[in-house]
Amino acid sequence: MTVDNVAKRAIKAAGGAPTVAKLFGINPVSVYGWIENNRIPAERCPSLERAAKGVVRCEEMRPDVDWAYLREHSVPEQAAA
Repeated sequence: MTVDNVAKRAIKAAGGAPTVAKLFGINPVSVYGWIENNRIPAERCPSLERAAKGVVRCEEMRPDVDWAYLREHSVPEQAAA
Protein backbone atom coordinates (compact mmCIF):
# COMPACT_ATOMS: atom_id res chain seq x y z
CA MET A 1 0.00 0.00 0.00
CA THR A 2 1.32 3.42 -0.95
CA VAL A 3 1.12 6.26 1.56
CA ASP A 4 -0.48 9.40 0.13
CA ASN A 5 2.03 12.24 0.12
CA VAL A 6 -0.26 15.23 0.57
CA ALA A 7 2.63 17.69 0.50
CA LYS A 8 3.75 16.36 -2.88
CA ARG A 9 0.23 16.62 -4.30
CA ALA A 10 -0.25 20.17 -3.00
CA ILE A 11 3.11 21.37 -4.30
CA LYS A 12 2.55 19.72 -7.67
CA ALA A 13 -0.90 21.34 -7.94
CA ALA A 14 0.67 24.73 -7.17
CA GLY A 15 3.16 24.39 -10.03
CA GLY A 16 6.02 22.40 -8.51
CA ALA A 17 8.73 22.96 -5.93
CA PRO A 18 10.59 25.78 -7.75
CA THR A 19 7.33 27.70 -8.23
CA VAL A 20 6.30 27.24 -4.59
CA ALA A 21 9.77 28.26 -3.40
CA LYS A 22 9.53 31.44 -5.47
CA LEU A 23 6.03 32.13 -4.09
CA PHE A 24 7.36 32.02 -0.53
CA GLY A 25 10.78 33.51 -1.25
CA ILE A 26 12.58 30.44 0.04
CA ASN A 27 15.09 27.93 -1.29
CA PRO A 28 13.59 25.03 -3.32
CA VAL A 29 15.51 22.65 -1.05
CA SER A 30 13.16 23.67 1.77
CA VAL A 31 10.14 22.79 -0.34
CA TYR A 32 11.66 19.42 -1.27
CA GLY A 33 12.09 18.87 2.48
CA TRP A 34 8.35 19.37 2.94
CA ILE A 35 7.77 16.66 0.33
CA GLU A 36 10.32 14.33 1.91
CA ASN A 37 8.78 14.75 5.37
CA ASN A 38 5.20 14.97 4.01
CA ARG A 39 4.68 17.97 6.28
CA ILE A 40 4.03 21.56 5.25
CA PRO A 41 4.46 24.32 7.85
CA ALA A 42 0.97 25.29 9.01
CA GLU A 43 1.55 28.98 8.32
CA ARG A 44 2.22 28.15 4.65
CA CYS A 45 -0.93 26.07 4.12
CA PRO A 46 -3.43 28.86 3.34
CA SER A 47 -1.20 30.39 0.65
CA LEU A 48 -0.37 26.97 -0.75
CA GLU A 49 -4.07 26.07 -0.85
CA ARG A 50 -4.74 29.24 -2.87
CA ALA A 51 -1.79 28.57 -5.18
CA ALA A 52 -3.07 25.03 -5.73
CA LYS A 53 -6.51 26.48 -6.52
CA GLY A 54 -8.08 24.49 -3.70
CA VAL A 55 -7.10 21.10 -5.13
CA VAL A 56 -5.58 20.28 -1.73
CA ARG A 57 -7.13 21.99 1.27
CA CYS A 58 -5.42 23.09 4.49
CA GLU A 59 -7.43 20.48 6.38
CA GLU A 60 -5.80 17.77 4.29
CA MET A 61 -2.28 19.24 4.47
CA ARG A 62 -2.36 19.67 8.24
CA PRO A 63 -5.23 17.78 9.88
CA ASP A 64 -3.70 18.57 13.28
CA VAL A 65 -4.70 22.26 12.97
CA ASP A 66 -8.24 23.52 13.74
CA TRP A 67 -8.78 25.16 10.35
CA ALA A 68 -12.52 25.62 10.91
CA TYR A 69 -11.78 27.87 13.88
CA LEU A 70 -9.06 29.77 12.03
CA ARG A 71 -11.25 30.29 8.94
CA GLU A 72 -14.12 31.52 11.10
CA HIS A 73 -11.94 33.97 13.05
CA SER A 74 -9.58 35.17 10.35
CA VAL A 75 -9.49 38.75 9.14
CA PRO A 76 -10.47 38.94 5.47
CA GLU A 77 -7.64 39.90 3.13
CA GLN A 78 -7.83 43.47 1.93
CA ALA A 79 -8.16 44.00 -1.79
CA ALA A 80 -5.40 46.07 -3.32
CA ALA A 81 -6.56 49.64 -3.78
